[in-house]
Amino acid sequence: MSIDAAAEGLRSMAMTPSSGQRSIDLNVTPMIDILLVLIIIMMVMPGLERKRGERAEIPQPPTTNTHKTDEGQIVLELQGSDERPSLLLNREEVSWPELERRLRQVYAARSLRVLFVKADETLFFDSVAQAISAAHAAVPGVRVALMSSDRRS
Repeated sequence: MSIDAAAEGLRSMAMTPSSGQRSIDLNVTPMIDILLVLIIIMMVMPGLERKRGERAEIPQPPTTNTHKTDEGQIVLELQGSDERPSLLLNREEVSWPELERRLRQVYAARSLRVLFVKADETLFFDSVAQAISAAHAAVPGVRVALMSSDRRS
């Protein structure tokens, strides 16, 4: 078979039989398959996400209808730079083993369950996380707010 005959055969395959014009047909099926797979992946991924860490709540302005009942704030302070810092619950010293029991006592008659945690800047967060974990174990549903140190110079 000569080169001219092969070229003629290619030209006849690319021509439509009735009109004599060339026809270019793209096969888009593989591209559509890929797009469908990507769409399915994008739909499934949000359901697979795991919720991690503490839930952050943005302070909302008070509504005019709310009545203010001030039960006082419960502040847990962590002081020192040791592996096990000292604890102060509303300025009363509390030991680590006694922390959960004391928190249960404090929150037993309270409707507002918010614990403010204040720690020295020299502490590692591990100690703070252990105190927060103890608070969650003692009082289910307690909200934890972290306080910054008050530095005025």
